[in-house]
Amino acid sequence: MDAQTVAERLDEIATLLELDGENAFKVRAYQNGARAVRGLGDRLGDVVAKGELGEVEGIGETLREKITELVSTGRLEYLDKLRLRFPPGVRQMLRIPGLGPKRAKLLFEQVGITTLDALEQACQADRLLDVKGFGKKTQTNILAGIAHVRTQREEFPVGEVLPLAEELLAVLRAVGGVAHAEMAGSLRRRRAAVHDADLLAAVPADPPAQRRAVAAALTGHALVKQVLADGATKVAVRLQNGLQVDLRMVEPHEYPAALMYFTGSKAHNVKLRGIARDLGYTLNEYSLSRLDEEGRDTGVVVPAGDEAALYALLGFGFIPPTEREDEGELDAYRLPDGPRKP
Repeated sequence: MDAQTVAERLDEIATLLELDGENAFKVRAYQNGARAVRGLGDRLGDVVAKGELGEVEGIGETLREKITELVSTGRLEYLDKLRLRFPPGVRQMLRIPGLGPKRAKLLFEQVGITTLDALEQACQADRLLDVKGFGKKTQTNILAGIAHVRTQREEFPVGEVLPLAEELLAVLRAVGGVAHAEMAGSLRRRRAAVHDADLLAAVPADPPAQRRAVAAALTGHALVKQVLADGATKVAVRLQNGLQVDLRMVEPHEYPAALMYFTGSKAHNVKLRGIARDLGYTLNEYSLSRLDEEGRDTGVVVPAGDEAALYALLGFGFIPPTEREDEGELDAYRLPDGPRKP
């Protein structure tokens, strides 16, 4: 499990603990732990493997055990038990803007509301007016929030997303300074349904105007309804149909490693990183680098012109994006002569 997913699980625990009435100190501990994990990024797996989590600021013994369990097994028994304390509908209510854990818990315990439908009916019937802290305006805001949540689709058929992604890529590729631009993630793997669309572009950071132009090409497109983030390395937008599109911009020499990293499933990538380490490398979203005798990153990058070259350095033929799911492809594409020497 990667750092972002682990951090999301810790944030979820914090929210559920707040729902459960836990003290603020314990809630903040998990929130701080989530921030610390995000700060580790791609190094999380190595830090866990070396038993160095306890040295990270914001991660105590309890968090260390839970993070290790998440990274090692992909699940956490503690979180599973917390989820059972509240119906899924109550957790879904937390997606309503302005309705936090304390209010959701109040509605659950005092009014018995466990679904969005029940909450909507209660607001329409003015049943929340008897609950302390809820007035007419609050009910109106909740109804608007429910409508917003329902418009946010969970999944999109790949056939609907592909033409939209191609249209956006065509615009990005036409911007000066863009060396490459491609789909990534589950969309490039052609999963039947996707939660969002990941795009990757190779654009030099210097001069900064190049990346600003690329960002503007995406945020200003007619398909875009809302800009969620607009930075020097990542731009996120929501399209008219509700689909979120995330664009990452990397240096041209980082593009092969980034395309490999942001395309493969989590399980595929974890195995590749382990194989790289066994060969004396560290593999992340920016490069394949050499390790020293003590297993530390030397910062010496092994050049690779494209994904095929990276796979060859690790001992594999080019693995098609659609097969990068950790379903036997690493055995099927293993080179008989072993890893290519740099």
